[in-house]
Amino acid sequence: MWTLWPEAMCSGAPTGDLTNTAQAVCDKVRYAERENPNIEHFLSQCDAYLSFTDDGEVSNFLIEVKQKILGLCIEFLRDPRSDISAY
Repeated sequence: MWTLWPEAMCSGAPTGDLTNTAQAVCDKVRYAERENPNIEHFLSQCDAYLSFTDDGEVSNFLIEVKQKILGLCIEFLRDPRSDISAY
């Protein structure tokens, strides 16, 4: 599941650059971690930001990212090769 950040936040480019929208949202919510980004920290920061700010761009992006993550998790759990025995 280490692929959640690039799948949800990055363009398909080999460099793994953030999409323009992802970059704009990161800037708005002040999420600056790029070396070891954590999708859970990013989502929490977005939720905190939205608790005090009415921002359609951030809200819509957050919904899109959560939908992508749910889809990826469903695919992972349905894959017979997935080993979730540690959980």
